[in-house]
Amino acid sequence: MQAKERDKIIRKLFEEDMKLLQAKGHDYSGMEDCLDNLKDFGFMGAVVRIGDKFNRLKNFIKQGELQVSNESVIDTLRDIRNYAFLGQILFEIEQ
Repeated sequence: MQAKERDKIIRKLFEEDMKLLQAKGHDYSGMEDCLDNLKDFGFMGAVVRIGDKFNRLKNFIKQGELQVSNESVIDTLRDIRNYAFLGQILFEIEQ
């Protein structure tokens, strides 16, 4: 794969992840303070959520299946990316 093609794919993923981040932010925090639900636990909370998602992937690799049918492997990867972005924001706020 050439770098141009990779970059095009990643740009598309960023756009899709942004839409997901905005929709979940609306549902979890509302629009007044989009980090409200995460501020209770701060940076460490984001790290824990990333850990949960990572463990879900590890178990998928071991077991070869997921029991929760409404969250795919791709959904889990997207959540990890978005929690990483949110974790960075929280980390920088807390410094």
